[in-house]
Amino acid sequence: MFMNYRSYSKLASLPLWLLLMESCYANDYIDVEISGIKLADEKSYSKALKLLNMQTSKKTNSLEKICNQSLSEVARFSFFEGASYGQVMQIDVAKVDKSECKGDKVGSVKLERLTTNNGISLGQKYGVVVSKLRIKENLNSRVINVKVVHSKSKFLREKNMPEYVAKYIFSDDGTLTSFSFGFAYP
Repeated sequence: MFMNYRSYSKLASLPLWLLLMESCYANDYIDVEISGIKLADEKSYSKALKLLNMQTSKKTNSLEKICNQSLSEVARFSFFEGASYGQVMQIDVAKVDKSECKGDKVGSVKLERLTTNNGISLGQKYGVVVSKLRIKENLNSRVINVKVVHSKSKFLREKNMPEYVAKYIFSDDGTLTSFSFGFAYP
């Protein structure tokens, strides 16, 4: 983040969620994609279907989740009622048992890790995630909550969505165990 000393000292006293919101306002360092599938982007969704050799239907969303190559991580997709086909609105990423990576609406990608556009993936340490989100570290926190409003984000204005929310959950040893991001349901 580019700022002078005076503005940094003012930010240092703000709560972590507000720091993140201000960081997103200035630079839009929010996660909007997991392994090539973007929020509210029909083209990236359709491209994923083609790469996974899945049938496409403009009436139903054929892909509800993707798993990594070792079938140990899953990204679940949420679609809002009334949204256009292929408009992924929320993404939830977690460690899973291989059995969850089976079924008609599940795709498996040839990637070791499911990774966001900011390079965030499960197993990373708290400090790494904080630096990728470009926020101030708070060692007392095991959860990072993000909330960005429409007027403060170029991405939200482009997608005409009112609010972006994200949550990053860490274990006691500071390892990222799950995260989710997307639009708040209107």
